[in-house]
Amino acid sequence: MTPQSRFASPYGNLPKSDFPPLLTRREIEVLHWIAAGKSNAEQALILNISANTVSYHLKNIFRKLDVSSRASAVRVATSMGLLVDGGSGNKRIVEKIYNSFVEGSLDPLADVLNDATEWISTAPQALFPHAGLYRGKETILRQVVLIGRTYETTSFLPRIFVEEAGQVAVYLDVGLIHKASRNQMYFDVAHFWAFREGKLARYVEVFNTAVAQEQQGDARS
Repeated sequence: MTPQSRFASPYGNLPKSDFPPLLTRREIEVLHWIAAGKSNAEQALILNISANTVSYHLKNIFRKLDVSSRASAVRVATSMGLLVDGGSGNKRIVEKIYNSFVEGSLDPLADVLNDATEWISTAPQALFPHAGLYRGKETILRQVVLIGRTYETTSFLPRIFVEEAGQVAVYLDVGLIHKASRNQMYFDVAHFWAFREGKLARYVEVFNTAVAQEQQGDARS
C-alpha cells in the first residue's frame, strides 16, 4: 500500500508561513506542480480539484506575476524565492522523491536506499508509529508504508531547499488526517538528507516541537 496520491489541502487552517502575500498557498502549490511538469489534468488528480479550478488558479498566477506562459511563471516565481530552482544532483533526487511520494510511488526513494541507510524521525511517538531510528532498505520502506496505512496526506508542500556538500535540508508544510480517528494535524517539518556515493546515508525528520506538542494534545483530548 502506498501513500495517498489524491489530496485536498485545507491551507486556510495551516499555521502562518513565510510566503509573501502576493500568491495564495494554493497558487504556490499549483506553481510547484507546474515546475514539476504536470499538466492541468494531472494537477487536478494530485490536488483533488477540477481541471477548471486549476485553470482558474493558473490565470490568477499569470495576472499576479505579470506573465503569459507557464515557463515565465516558473522563472519569475523562482527568482522571487517562491520555488526551488530545480537544481541538480542530490537536490533534484530529493525533489523527485517528494513528487513521487505525493503521486503514490516509493520507487525513487527505494532507488537511493541501501542496507547502510539510517532513517531517524523525531516525530511524537504518541502520534506517529514510525518515530525512532531504523536501518536498512527493507526496514525503512516498511516504515514508510506504515505511514501511508495510518495517515492520509492532505498537504505536502516543500517551502525551502538548501543544498551543501552532499547534504540537502528541506522545510515543509505537512497536513495529515489520521485514518482511524479522522483527526487533522498540520506541522512544520524539517528534513535533512545526507548522500554518499549516490545513495542515501542518513535521513533525519525533525518536527516543529511547539506545533507537534499542540497537535499531540489535541489528538488526546
